[in-house]
Amino acid sequence: MRAKVVMTVMTGGGARTHRCRPSRPSACSGEGCSRRCPHLLAGGFGDAEQLHDHRLHRGLHLAGRLAGVRRVSCVTSASLGLSPAAPLGQRLLIGRVVRPLYRHMYADMALMERILAAAGDLDWTVVRPPRLTDGPLTGAYVTAVDRHLPRARSLSRADLAHYLLHHLDDQESLRATIEISRH
Repeated sequence: MRAKVVMTVMTGGGARTHRCRPSRPSACSGEGCSRRCPHLLAGGFGDAEQLHDHRLHRGLHLAGRLAGVRRVSCVTSASLGLSPAAPLGQRLLIGRVVRPLYRHMYADMALMERILAAAGDLDWTVVRPPRLTDGPLTGAYVTAVDRHLPRARSLSRADLAHYLLHHLDDQESLRATIEISRH
């Protein structure tokens, strides 16, 4: 089965969702895929077993370049860059249970971050939330740029979306990893 990616392309007229096959970026013909697309929010990668493939991320990068995208925001996980200062219980749970259980997904996220970091032609931001919840939008969250956020426990999906959409033009977040958590 071929991997499919949901790309939300932010244009001047709002967000448009595209279903693409990154291994064939030229096949993406969704409305809004043109040189005028300034932002790309990548997510919804589906089954990690199918996506443990370097072509996915390189294809996403190429698809964005073909569409004229320079700004990329993506979401990985706070536990991808777990701080050595995190509580022992949290480090054990993530290191011995969560990461091995979701090893393909973590490998995929790490690869995506490496590809973005090496992409000299993109203005990228990686946002690393902790455990996501279905809570309401509060607007009460804290962030840390290129450093670990102490005591990051959870964040509502609504607050994550709020941050992503309201920081697309934030110069401090360009080519940076942002850790975020509820306040």
